[in-house]
Amino acid sequence: MKTLPSVHKIEVPARCETLKVRRLAGPPETRTVHVPADYETVTRTVKVSDGKMACAPVLCQTNATASMITRIQSALKSAGYDPGPVDGVIGRQTMGPRVLIRNRRDSRRVT
Repeated sequence: MKTLPSVHKIEVPARCETLKVRRLAGPPETRTVHVPADYETVTRTVKVSDGKMACAPVLCQTNATASMITRIQSALKSAGYDPGPVDGVIGRQTMGPRVLIRNRRDSRRVT
């Protein structure tokens, strides 16, 4: 004799999970945003020539003879400067043009 199938009721406990879902809130769109340009001044140093060592005569109390100062004053006068009287004495008028000439010469070296 055969046994008839029987139905048993089995309770399966519920399983709950929290899911994170990202959904598009609206239809896709394209936006154009203007970003202002940001300019900066860039300074750089460029080597234009090799360095060199040079020797130049220096006027000081040791080598400042009256004849040398007279030659300097004469050269300043012939270059169009006013060194004061050509008397072999270093005065304010003698030193003024020398400083101008040196500053002009040094500024030409830098540029």
